[in-house]
Amino acid sequence: MNERRCESCDFFSPALTFVRQPTWGYCTKPTGGCDGAGEAKPQARFTWSDNICDAFKLRAQSVAPG
Repeated sequence: MNERRCESCDFFSPALTFVRQPTWGYCTKPTGGCDGAGEAKPQARFTWSDNICDAFKLRAQSVAPG
């Protein structure tokens, strides 16, 4: 997979909109304190679904029972 866009990332939470494919959502990757030494805590930050960042983590694919 060459596409490392937010919409495929485990940290991405799509916005609830009335369009078929959401164009924006929230990044919930953990971040530390101001100096980077604090405990990592998830924080929801606005992001576009086609954005790309270095903290990409591929979302696990769900398997249909059968």
